Amino acid sequence: MNIKEIISSNLFIFGGSVLAMYVHQLFFGSGAIEMRSLTGVLLFSILCNFSRFIFSTKQEISKKKMLVFVFLHALVTLALVLVFAMLFDWVSGFVQITILSVLVLATYTGMTLLGVKRAKAEADELNKKLEERYGK
Repeated sequence: MNIKEIISSNLFIFGGSVLAMYVHQLFFGSGAIEMRSLTGVLLFSILCNFSRFIFSTKQEISKKKMLVFVFLHALVTLALVLVFAMLFDWVSGFVQITILSVLVLATYTGMTLLGVKRAKAEADELNKKLEERYGK
């Protein structure tokens, strides 16, 4: 993971979190986003970014091990979201915590599936180019 990826990921997480806060405030709050909340989101995005180091390994990993890494990362991400949500009073009560958890897991699942689809498309394209170049 290089600096450009870290910054890009951090901005993506920050932007997505601010958007999620806005949608949440539309349904459950006054519609105002405080500076304290934005600071919390920034800290949250930095911590979420560091959780990507779960995937940092020098050796080749199997599909099963990668699935375990993805599951662990999802749990760490969900835990961070819930801790920050309760710490900064973004949610209160069982219903709001449950809705937030479902939204986080749905978003994480969607993003993971999109990543898998993109990786498969890239692999298929590379295989096609190799086949054209070296034949069957």
